[in-house]
This record gives sequence, C-alpha cells and structure tokens, in this order.
Amino acid sequence: IRKGAIHLADQGALDCTLRARLHTAVSRALEDHNDDVVESL
Repeated sequence: IRKGAIHLADQGALDCTLRARLHTAVSRALEDHNDDVVESL
C-alpha cells in the first residue's frame, strides 16, 4: 500500500513537471501572440 501511495505521489509530481514544461514551451512559442492566448492555457 505504501509503495502504491509513493508511486501515485511521484506520478502526480511528474504530471506537474510535464505540465510546467509544456506551459513554458507553449508560452515561448506564443511570445509574439496575444498574451490572452497564453493565459487561457
């Protein structure tokens, strides 16, 4: 049970990291576009 909980916690952290990276990549890609587009993501 503990291993499962740790795995879920790690997975959640990984998801947050991937989302942060994706957001950063998209933000950079849309630098020349309307800021509202970036904020809506």
